[in-house]
Amino acid sequence: MARAGIYLDRRFKSVDGGYYVKLRVTENRVTQYYPTNHKKHAGDKSVIDEKLILDRTFSEKEFERIVHGTETVKKKIEGEAVNVSKAIRRTDIEELYNKAFNSFVTKADDIIKNLKVFTFEGFEKHYLVNRSAKDSLKGIYDEKIKQLKLNEQYGTAETYQNAINSITDFRETERKKNDLKLADVTPDFLTRYEKYMLKDGKSKTTVSMYTRTLRAIFNECIADGLITAEQYPFRAHRSQKKRYQPPAAKNKKQAFTFEQITQLYFYKSPLQAVQKAVDFWKLSYLCNGMNFKDLLTLRWNNIDGDYLVFERKKTEGTKEESETITVHLKDDAKAIIRRYSQPSISPDNYLFPILNRNMDAATAHKKTKDFICYTNKKLKQVAKDLKLPHFSTYSARHSFATTLKKNKASVELIKEMLGHASTATTENYLKSFDRETIKEATEGIIPTEKTA
Repeated sequence: MARAGIYLDRRFKSVDGGYYVKLRVTENRVTQYYPTNHKKHAGDKSVIDEKLILDRTFSEKEFERIVHGTETVKKKIEGEAVNVSKAIRRTDIEELYNKAFNSFVTKADDIIKNLKVFTFEGFEKHYLVNRSAKDSLKGIYDEKIKQLKLNEQYGTAETYQNAINSITDFRETERKKNDLKLADVTPDFLTRYEKYMLKDGKSKTTVSMYTRTLRAIFNECIADGLITAEQYPFRAHRSQKKRYQPPAAKNKKQAFTFEQITQLYFYKSPLQAVQKAVDFWKLSYLCNGMNFKDLLTLRWNNIDGDYLVFERKKTEGTKEESETITVHLKDDAKAIIRRYSQPSISPDNYLFPILNRNMDAATAHKKTKDFICYTNKKLKQVAKDLKLPHFSTYSARHSFATTLKKNKASVELIKEMLGHASTATTENYLKSFDRETIKEATEGIIPTEKTA
C-alpha cells in the first residue's frame, strides 16, 4: 500500500543553504515527490496560519524541530562523542508549521485510502488539481484551458476561454463582486445566464456551446470524486425538470444545390487571392468534404498514387477512435494540388506552404485559423458575384454529403467518407434538404380538376 510522509528534499540544496519541504509518496519501491509550498495543496486549509511562509527553504535543524519535535545534540557515551536526538518543546511558530505540514500528509492519506486502485496519476489528479465546490470557477476553467493547450487542442481551448469570459461578463451585470464558485452554478444561475445571452443577441448555438463546457467540467469533477452528483445542476433525464437543460444547437447547414455547386465550380476570377479561395473550396469538396484544418496539415506521404489517405485532426486529443479516410483524387483535385503545393524531397513535409515543420502547435493553429478567415472573406465576395447565399469553407463538406445522398449513396458509405464516428452524426448532416428538393417533393400534393 502507498505511504505518504513529509520529507526534507536534500537532493537539491538552495543557495541559502536550506532545502524545500516535500510530500513524499512511495508505492512498491517507487517514490514521487509533491509540493507543500502552497496551502491549496493542503487538506484542511484553515489550519495553515496566514503568517506562515510555505514557499521557503528550511535548514535540517529547523525541519527536525518542526516535524519530529527533536534536536540533535552531541553527547559523550563511553568517552566517545555521538549524535543523539533530544526531545524539545516547539516554539509557537514551529507548532504552526507542524500543523501545516501534517495537513498535507492527512490529505495524501485520505486520497490514497479513497482510490480504489492506487496510481500516481490518480493521486496527482486529486492532490494537485484539488477541485471542490468551493473553488473558483475561473480557476477551474484556467486549469482546463491549460490542459487543452498542452494536448494541442487549441480550438477547444478557445471555446472554453470564450465561455468563461462570457460567464464572467454576466456575473458583472448582476453586480456580484465575490468570486464565482463551482457551488454557485445552480439551475437558476444557468437559466438567468441563458436569458442574458439571448437578450444580448447571442444565438442558441452559442449558449449551447458555452453551457456544455460547464457541463463537461461538472462531469469531470464528479468522475474524479471531487464533488457529489447532488451538486450537478444539469438535467440527466427527463424526470429532472427542475435541473437545467442546455438549448439544442441549431446548426444551419450550408449545402448547395448541384446547380449552385456547378456555378461555383466553374467560377473564374481575375484576382489571384479570390481564385485561390475558390480552388481550396473545390479541393475540399473533391476530397470528401475535407475539413480545412485537415487540408492544410496534409503531407506528401498522405498521397498514395491516385488516392489520398489521412486521419481527421478533429479526433486528436479525444477519446474517439481516429478514422482513416480514403479519397480518390480526381484530375481536377490533382491539378489544384500541383498549382498550390510546394515540391519536396521529404515525404514528411507539408503539401501546402501555409504551415511548416518548424512551427509549434500554437503557431500552426493560428496560421490555420488566419487562412480560413481570409478564405471566408474572399468567398463572401464570390457569393456576391454569383448571387449565392453567404457561405464559408465548411459548406464544401455539407455540399459533398448532400450530393452523395442525392446520388443514392448509402448512409454507411457517406459516414465512412466523411470520417464520422457513427451513422447518427451522418444522418444529422443529411437532415437539411435544399428548397428545390422540398419543392419537387411537394409538387404532387395539390389535386387538379382532372384528377377530381
